[in-house]
This record gives sequence, C-alpha cells and structure tokens, in this order.
Amino acid sequence: MHRSDAPLSSEVAVSRWSEMMAMPGHLVFGVRSGADLIGTCVLQIVPNLTRGGRPYGVMENVVVHGDHQRRGVGTAMVGAALDHAWSLGCYKVMLMTGVGNVSAQAFYAQAGFDESAKRAYVARPSS
Repeated sequence: MHRSDAPLSSEVAVSRWSEMMAMPGHLVFGVRSGADLIGTCVLQIVPNLTRGGRPYGVMENVVVHGDHQRRGVGTAMVGAALDHAWSLGCYKVMLMTGVGNVSAQAFYAQAGFDESAKRAYVARPSS
C-alpha cells in the first residue's frame, strides 16, 4: 500500500490474515476484476456503551489499484462497506487520510464523509 512500507513476508501475511478474520467485527471488503484483486478496504465494527449502545465503525486501508482508479471501484467498495455498517446499526463510520492527500479528501467527501465533523489526532511510538 505504501511504497515506504517494509516488505511483508508470505508467512507474516498469512498469520495476520488469520488474526484479522478471527477478530469479531473485523471485515475486509474487496473488489475483483476477473482473478485480480483490484481494491480493498477494512471496516472494524466496534461495540459501544454510548449512543444507546449502537456500534460505530472505523474504516481503514482503502486501496484501489492505480490502473482501476477513477472508474467507480472505490465508490462501490466504500458504499458497500458503509451500507453494511448502517445495516448493523452503526451511528457513524470514521476514517482518516493524509492532510496533504487532496484527491483522497475529495473522494471521501463525495462518498459521504464530513471532514468538518470531527478532528483526528494520531499518536505514534517514539523511535
């Protein structure tokens, strides 16, 4: 997903996939073109004690292969994930994107996300 990411071995990928699929509320949406996986996004449904006990969703790792961008793939995939969240009674779905990624910001706004509704903060471990 990110060119600066460290390589991921097949062994680690299989292990992480198993962990992800075993986690309650952890969903992966994908789009295929023939045998090729061309888009994915992750939606985590989080149980909640506020909002009358309604869950909320966290969307992450929305990716569409460069050869298939701007063709409705991402819109359909994110739309399906949001529809699923709403069907489970989620009162909101949150996601974050880079402050400098203007095209992603426009995409998410078009998909129904409101950038002015909340402010996100990110903490990272010290190196």
